[in-house]
Amino acid sequence: VGVVKKELAYHGDVLNTAARIQDQCNKLEQKLLISKDLLKEIVVKTPLKSIDMGNVQLKGKMQTVALYGITH
Repeated sequence: VGVVKKELAYHGDVLNTAARIQDQCNKLEQKLLISKDLLKEIVVKTPLKSIDMGNVQLKGKMQTVALYGITH
């Protein structure tokens, strides 16, 4: 954001979605949750494992979001 100084910034929907996913951690008894979209973009190396937590309706979202727990 900006012309003189450039840095990575997240706004709006990205922050909202991240906060809604974080809200699901306690409900799903997970320390770390990520979306399926993020999981497709990263490589989960051993000893980490991804666990399919299913599709979750996040507050303020029209579509469900597929979530994965990351564990060791």
